[in-house]
Amino acid sequence: MKNNTKDIKEFLFNVGLMIIFFIFLTIFVSSTLFFVKISINKYTFLTSLALTYILSTIILVKKKNNIKKIGLTILTFSLILLSTILISANTYDLSWDGNSYHKAAIGELKNGWNPLYEGIEDFNMSEDNILKLAGTHDIWCNHYAKGQWIFAANVYSITNNIESGKCINLLAMVSVLLISLSYFISKINVILGILISLLLAINPITLMQMFTYYNDMLIYSFIIILLICMQNIIENKNIKTNYLLLFFSICILINIKFTGLAYAGFIMVIYYIYIIVKKQLREKNIKFMTFLGIISVIIGIFLIGSSTYVKNFIDHGHPLYPLFGENKQDIMTSNQPAIFSQMNRIEKFIYANFSKSQNLTAYQQENPTLKIPLTYTEAELYQLSIPDLRIGGFGVLFGGILIISIIVIIIGLYFLYFKNKKLFTQIGIIIGTITLLILILDESWWARYMPQLYVVPIVAILILYIFKGRKINIIMLSLISILLIINTGIIIRYNTIVNIKKFNEVKTELKTLKNDESLLLYTTDFNGAMFNIYDINKNIKILLTLDDAKKESKLYYNNMIEIIEKRNDYQ
Repeated sequence: MKNNTKDIKEFLFNVGLMIIFFIFLTIFVSSTLFFVKISINKYTFLTSLALTYILSTIILVKKKNNIKKIGLTILTFSLILLSTILISANTYDLSWDGNSYHKAAIGELKNGWNPLYEGIEDFNMSEDNILKLAGTHDIWCNHYAKGQWIFAANVYSITNNIESGKCINLLAMVSVLLISLSYFISKINVILGILISLLLAINPITLMQMFTYYNDMLIYSFIIILLICMQNIIENKNIKTNYLLLFFSICILINIKFTGLAYAGFIMVIYYIYIIVKKQLREKNIKFMTFLGIISVIIGIFLIGSSTYVKNFIDHGHPLYPLFGENKQDIMTSNQPAIFSQMNRIEKFIYANFSKSQNLTAYQQENPTLKIPLTYTEAELYQLSIPDLRIGGFGVLFGGILIISIIVIIIGLYFLYFKNKKLFTQIGIIIGTITLLILILDESWWARYMPQLYVVPIVAILILYIFKGRKINIIMLSLISILLIINTGIIIRYNTIVNIKKFNEVKTELKTLKNDESLLLYTTDFNGAMFNIYDINKNIKILLTLDDAKKESKLYYNNMIEIIEKRNDYQ
């Protein structure tokens, strides 16, 4: 039985590792080729995939896997990759950010934009570009981290469907599920281990963003993988393989968005200090950890991140431009409720997590409304289809779940200190890290910027399991688990299912444009959506200014993007 469990754990971990390896290699190969002026094309994707198969096989052989295990691992990875691409290709990013700058960056990368040597606006108007956009949102596309875009553009180069690149979201979710399950399957009750792994992978942030190009769910996914890797390392399990996975994850994380760099650095420093303090861990891991930090910076920032961090520093004097440095852009004042400008970060956090679910910005006259925990109104439910929900962003029940979980953790840590100081320290590191981030980060109130807050009730469940000998603890464990399941189920009902219905509407709408040979389009903000139409109709012409349109009629795409259409020859 033990051998079977060990084999299952190893299989789950190996498939998860292979997924992350493929994402890393795709981003790494493309970023390296940028230096020699080779842009993304279908061969970069195929090369990355081939390297994944070859190098993964070598790793599996070194781990003493037989041919049957290696074949099953590779087959499972291949099926997961194909399935996630197909699902993503048949769903649509309906978000503002996705249709404005995310798709614009991905489409231009696929069409030949090399962000290391030119700005997106210059490439857009160059002779080399086959589809010129009316606007590129260059302030974001040029300067933001590009890891997700690079991966998505590689997939797009093979499928010719811009939506297919969203498979990186589903791949990250699956990898979290597999790697979490490989960790928990022998540590706790199998059913509870499966439940926790599912809750970690399929949670409010991942559910709300999995069909979009929002990247907060990716940040969350790789944070979870980092935490599990570090737990395995300090527990002295598969040290070299976990360091390898840790390296891949850090390099990807810091190239998803700027907060990924901050989170990766913060988490690794905390664990680095812990390893230094513990003599036994220090002797076994200090060299590996130090080397990992150095190589992660070199590869993650100076190679993969060269078109972002290095270029931002050279051109604008700050690696995190345009959010920092001279002439920095303020993206938060208008994106938060007006009353938040009068609150400190703790007050914002309380109101954002314990109020009715609403998507309030500075433009609304309404303020967040605190509510009785574990209650909700029908109006809140229809807010759950918003991928960046500002108030109550973890779901309508989460505020109550969080209160219960915090109480459980405080009491549990007190008793755990006397029962098992090692576990007390390890759990304390996780909770302490989350608490410090809440206290340090101004925008920790927004669920999308603090997705790791969802770990708190998971930790509460684990503490209750440690003290499972008492009936009250089993009752509380069941209560938190059931509430999390219900909260997740509500989001599936009012986000995922609602969006799937919208996808059918969009698909029908796109079909009407498929055979139009004289289609002229114009949009001021949602230029990325032009690639959706171009993918099915290569005859379209995008109008670069509104003045180019004569006697136009209007049609609405996605109930969001205004398109000017002309069905006769345009002169």
